[in-house]
Formats: sequence, C-alpha cells, structure tokens
Amino acid sequence: MSLQDYGWSSYFKEVFKTLQTDAHGGTNASRGCDVHGWANTGCHRDDAKPVDDERLVEYKPAIVICRYSNYYDVICEYGRLSAELSGGFKYKAGRNSDFPAVGDWVLIDPYYEEKKAVIHELLPRKSCFSRKAPDGKEDEQVIAANIDILCIVSGLDNNFNPNRIERYVTQACNSGAAPLIILNKVDLITSRDTVLMELRKVVIGVDTVFLSTITGEGIKELRSYLTKGKVSAFAGSSGVGKSSIINMLSDNAHIKTENVREKDSKGRHTTSVRQMFKTKDGALIIDTPGMRELALWSSGDALSNGLSNGLSNAFEDIAELSGQCRFADCSHNKEPGCAVKQALENGALSLGRYGNYIKLQKEIEYLERKVDITVSGNTKKRWKEISKQIRKNK
Repeated sequence: MSLQDYGWSSYFKEVFKTLQTDAHGGTNASRGCDVHGWANTGCHRDDAKPVDDERLVEYKPAIVICRYSNYYDVICEYGRLSAELSGGFKYKAGRNSDFPAVGDWVLIDPYYEEKKAVIHELLPRKSCFSRKAPDGKEDEQVIAANIDILCIVSGLDNNFNPNRIERYVTQACNSGAAPLIILNKVDLITSRDTVLMELRKVVIGVDTVFLSTITGEGIKELRSYLTKGKVSAFAGSSGVGKSSIINMLSDNAHIKTENVREKDSKGRHTTSVRQMFKTKDGALIIDTPGMRELALWSSGDALSNGLSNGLSNAFEDIAELSGQCRFADCSHNKEPGCAVKQALENGALSLGRYGNYIKLQKEIEYLERKVDITVSGNTKKRWKEISKQIRKNK
C-alpha cells in the first residue's frame, strides 16, 4: 500500500525526516517541530515535551481515516490498524485541537499481528478546517485536517441559504483549503439562473456544481475536481445529501442516509463520526456530521491574521476596494476618498454583502477578545499549578 495514495507529500516527508534527524543527533525533537511552524499548524503545544528520541526512528507514519470516542482507525504502509493514544500524547495535549482529527498524519508504534497501533505524535497540519466548539467554550473543534478542497454542500430546498454558504466559504479560505460549492437536489428547481443570482450576491469567484443524487446529474463534473491522492471534506447542514453524494462517489462507503422532513427540509444526524473514503478514481473524501452552526475559528497562534486573511480572501472585492481608499486605515465611515463608500453609493457593492462582511468582522474581533482572556486565564492557572508542585517538592 502506497502512502502517496493517501496524500503523503513532500511536506510531510520533510517534517518526518527532520524529526528523525533530530532523534539521531540527540537533539530535542520538539525544537525541530518549532522550526517547521508546529505552533501555527493546528498542533499548539505550549507545554510540549520532547519526543522519545530513541523510539522515534522506529515509529511509522500513518493517516487517520476515522475517529471514534476513544480510538482511531489509521492507514499505514502495512494496511488498516486500530490505534489508541499513548499516555505521553494525552499528557502533552492541552486542547481539543491537539488531538488527531480525520486527515491528520501521525507517528505510530505498530503491532501488525494484532492489527493495532499506539499514536505517539501528530505531524504539523498543512491545512485545517475548524470551527469554534459548539459547547460554548472558547476552544477549537477540528472538523478535518490536511484537506485540499472543502466541498460546501447545500440543498436546493428550504435548506438553501446563501449567507450560510458565505460563512462556510470564509472559513474554507481561512483553513487553507479551496472552497467548492455543491448545490444538491437540482431536480427540485426550475431556474438555475435565479439560484445563481441569489448566490452571487454574497459569494463571488467560487466554483459551483449543480447536482442531483436522484438523477446522477453533476456527478461527473464533481469527479473532475476530486483527483487521485487529494483530500476533500464534505461539510454542510444535516439533510443536504453529503452522505448520499459520497455513496455515489465511493464503492465502499455505504453510509446510512435518512429522508428530510417535508415541512422544513431539515435532516437527522445520521452521520455520527467523521471518516475518510476512497473514490473509484483514487480521490480521498471525508464525510462529516451535519452542523447546525459554524462559528468562525482560526488554527494556530496567529488567530487574528488567520481570520483576517480568510475574510479578505472570501471578500476579495471589498479587500480590493479597501486598497483603493485614500487612507490606509480607512474605516469606510466618514473619511474622504473612501472607495468602499463610493462603491456602496453607486451600487457597485451591495449593501447586503457589505453588511455580511461587517457582521463577520465583528464576530472575529469578539472571538479574538474572548480567546485572549481564555489564554491569559489558562496561563495563570498553569503557573499556579507549577508553583504549587514546586512548593510540594521542596
């Protein structure tokens, strides 16, 4: 089995090689991770302990293809294994995002005869689609890691909501993945032009595929985006048809599906775990549970820069107009020579799109403040625990 078929690239090879070199040289392997931007790739371990240098050279790379509550399914060069986290890994992991997600590459100690493995390290992520944890805490929930394309699925029934799609596009741009919009249930509408007109009011420059799992229309076009060895994650609300689409793309998926409620087109949560499948053409696709909400989040320590860049990429027209303002710090309010204000007045920029931009910008600013407070509190708490331990050991 070739790891390249599962997205093992020169990026991961280089990181793995550096870790092994550090281990052979007797240096602190965690310092090698810092060199490769470990803190900015979704594995933020402020209290990271050195990797077990002596054992590191024996560890094998593997990709996480399914995550359950207490264990993982991984694929390595010798096939599929059931894996659990080492005690050291659990000790080092301080936040939810420090734990492996589907699509992550990890270093394992394999036990081939038993079809089992122990996960010791998480390799830095090249991309990470996340959201703010829905439990109210200021924490990150990783939906899928190391993806190349985020397939944003929306149903063309009562589920169709351009503003929600716009939010997914913003988070996709922030994650490092390319967004692709899939409008499922095209057999239910009579005018595609009307749908596109509504969508283009808030989403600009993103490829869109019209699709029907009933007639099969659009599947061939969708396959053209999903290429061998590339990873795509399917995301959207419950009932939009993510699992049905994946069942059509993959021979071995066989995901359970349910009908939506007729009165409001809402679906049930039939997908309970995130898992990766292979298409007939060798593309890798990740099915995710339906999401009722998608609160913005940015991976890595550079929260502000990450979200701001994602917002600028999703709203390229507004970012371009902002660059034409007379003043670099223009607030687009009362300043003279404001290109954004001029575009709003002459109709080149719709008030609705600009309103959505401001709304997401305020959400980002609020998140930044909350995360700063949380991080500060966690730091104080950690130093109190360290001081307590020092006093106890005196």
